[in-house]
Amino acid sequence: MKVYAQLFAEDSILGTIFKAIGGLTLQAKLIELFWTVDYLSIGAEDVKVAAGGSTQFRGKTCRKYQIVRALEAWDVWIAQGDTPYLCGLISRTKDQSASTVESNELAWTLKPSFNGDDFAFKPPANARKVSMSGLE
Repeated sequence: MKVYAQLFAEDSILGTIFKAIGGLTLQAKLIELFWTVDYLSIGAEDVKVAAGGSTQFRGKTCRKYQIVRALEAWDVWIAQGDTPYLCGLISRTKDQSASTVESNELAWTLKPSFNGDDFAFKPPANARKVSMSGLE
């Protein structure tokens, strides 16, 4: 039998991401980076940032930053210009001899077009709604 669960959005994108991760018990280094930058934005003193050089990602110049919090470290590249965006990242856990944990190179559509139907939830056919815990 097909089942589905519905998770309502929080008042921010970041809050919704954290809610989904908690509900699905997922962990990803990219999400941990967003969480760390969120801490940095509120003045967390345990987050350290150092700027580095620049490199090319898909023909775009991106500046490197190293972000460190506790045992986690990220090399992050941000596009330079009118529309800054994340070009790529490498995450490492410092207690594992700085071995690469996850590496991402990202491609973005900078001016996407959407309509309201793109975000309207439609339950799967012949599926029964259950709570998040019922998805196990």
